[in-house]
Amino acid sequence: MIIILGGGFAGLLCALRLRQHTQVLLINASPHFEERTRLHQLAAGHRLPQLRLEESLPGQFLQGWVTAIQPVARQVEVATAEGLQTIDYQKLVIALGSHTDVSRLPGAAEHCYTLDGESARRLARDLPDRGRILVIGDGLTAVELASELAESHPGLQVSLAGAHQPGHDLSASAAGYLRATLEQMGVTVHQQRIREVQAGRADGLEFDLAVYCGGFRACPLASEAGLPVNERGQLLVDETLRCPRYPEIWGIGDAASPPVSQRMACATALPMAQLAAANLLAELEDRPLKPFRHRFLGRCFSLGRRRGLLQFVRADDSSLPFYLWGGLAAWTKEKILSGIALGSLKRAAHRAGR
Repeated sequence: MIIILGGGFAGLLCALRLRQHTQVLLINASPHFEERTRLHQLAAGHRLPQLRLEESLPGQFLQGWVTAIQPVARQVEVATAEGLQTIDYQKLVIALGSHTDVSRLPGAAEHCYTLDGESARRLARDLPDRGRILVIGDGLTAVELASELAESHPGLQVSLAGAHQPGHDLSASAAGYLRATLEQMGVTVHQQRIREVQAGRADGLEFDLAVYCGGFRACPLASEAGLPVNERGQLLVDETLRCPRYPEIWGIGDAASPPVSQRMACATALPMAQLAAANLLAELEDRPLKPFRHRFLGRCFSLGRRRGLLQFVRADDSSLPFYLWGGLAAWTKEKILSGIALGSLKRAAHRAGR
């Protein structure tokens, strides 16, 4: 049996690609697929449609919290509603994703929300009608959240604080558009590195509610199992997405790091899932495995519901001097999310259900 740990974009797509051809079991803590690319909308109070994993994988889904991986015994331990279960596997796919690494900022764990699932839902419930909201981070996740909050809750005073100016890794013209848009939306930008968060204060900046949007770290299970990982806890895999030390273990999405490093993103999770499924089937049929080859095309992010920005990039993810902005970029991002990301899952589910 092929066991897949994690029901995000990577894990679910891999399971859907495999289920027609071999025995698969997807294990996930939540009964729902979580569309992580929209968590800034969820945190701002927007209702998002929910997809039940059991409906996509009838009879091939187990709701439970994976507590341990035992690579020598080829088993995983799972805490379920019925108790602790030990499940044998022939092949294991680790697709457990990542979470905000609050350990990077002292005080963040105690005093900040994050854009991880349950914390994002608590943030939406706890948002006041008025008050000072501080978003800590200078990446695109922080920008998306700050703009979403400012547009959805005009009574809030939204500030964005980070070591770099927003859009520092975009082309000059795209970064200029981004900063001008944030100013128009009423988002106050503080270019300063936040070194510690205390109750109601972060390095001199006062807040009523703070959200930390720093870097991500992979789920610790691979590291705890003694599997080879990098500094972010990602499983080290070869170009076919297998773990060289334990070739029956595969890694995809945010949980894995191939030889050519990839940023954690839906844009890399989906092609990794497709290749892993194809290579697993090829291995079962004694066919050659294919290497992971991926090139980036762009970085697309929203600035509220009506505006966005699409930065075109080179294959190595460095910015080109070309970009889309405004309503056209917002429309493009929505098409990417609904048409390419979710669409790939829906098409795979349709083919599997035939």
